[in-house]
Amino acid sequence: MSLGFVVGRSALLCLVVAWGVAVVAGCGKKGDPLAPGSHVPAPVRDFQVVARGPEARLSWRVPVANEAGGGPADVAGYLLYREDVAERLASGCDCRQWELFDTVDLEYPANAFVHGDAVEYVLPLAGVERRNLFAFTVAAKSHRDLASAMAPEQVVNLAPPPPPVRGLHADAGEAAVRLSWRPSAGAAAYRIYRFAPQAALPVVPTTTIPAPPYEDGDVRLGETYAYVVTAVGAGAPPPESSLSEAVTAAPRDRTPPPPPTHLLAISAPGEVRLAWDAPPEPIAFYLLWRSAGLDEGQPIGRVAGERATFTDTAVEPGGHYRYRVIAVDAANNESTPSAWATAEGERRRP
Repeated sequence: MSLGFVVGRSALLCLVVAWGVAVVAGCGKKGDPLAPGSHVPAPVRDFQVVARGPEARLSWRVPVANEAGGGPADVAGYLLYREDVAERLASGCDCRQWELFDTVDLEYPANAFVHGDAVEYVLPLAGVERRNLFAFTVAAKSHRDLASAMAPEQVVNLAPPPPPVRGLHADAGEAAVRLSWRPSAGAAAYRIYRFAPQAALPVVPTTTIPAPPYEDGDVRLGETYAYVVTAVGAGAPPPESSLSEAVTAAPRDRTPPPPPTHLLAISAPGEVRLAWDAPPEPIAFYLLWRSAGLDEGQPIGRVAGERATFTDTAVEPGGHYRYRVIAVDAANNESTPSAWATAEGERRRP
């Protein structure tokens, strides 16, 4: 619902006291006196506001106790407040001008998402006057209509942001990931968000840079990273665009192993036996190439990295052959070919 009135801190306090008096006075049965704050929820936890593009997202965690310390907290819903900071400063009033703009009913939270102890409220900014600074806060409300203290306010810039970033591309090297994208008109800077695939987007950006490209050198081989980028305008805090499309990158080993050395080709009846010295690092497998002329040849086999021998049985008597070997590591990097070794096919003995 949309509620359009303004309350100050003193007015809110009076309202809370009035609610409390009404509840006590309206009770027709005498009982043990209630301790102060025993049914007043503690303030919400981890209140945050993120304004990007056409919406602002308010999120917080449910209080775990009441103000007096007993738990669980008596929470029936939430009161959402905002304040036009520029309007307050222009008025010259030394007071807060909080506007109660909506409420969340936990029994029927049609306007909010509740996930365990986390609550998220989405405020569409269409139709909202996109002025610069707005402050937001939230208070929990008990089933007795007693309100908690307000959460620490969050100030965001609701001025129109730059257009979203387009053309984001990630290129994974061996020790870094390089991001590039098309500049966004009117952008004063860009925020880079890095996160694990399938994980939630972090609230705080990984870094902010003045212009593309960006190189992320804090990466590990074999890990996969996801990135989004936003464009931000001028101001403090600056308005922020919607998220770019997400891209992923996985740095991997791109350094090829050394080539095999000392390749020997030994002719025997009906075959040519090959042997070589392995490179001084782990090899996943070897590729064997053969040429019957002066061309580059064709692959004729593959052997596991633990072996350094191969027997070619598809040779013709009197044929002239050249051989070479390529080492391939676990990252599928291929070495340069070994030096050529030559052999001539022998006839099989009867």
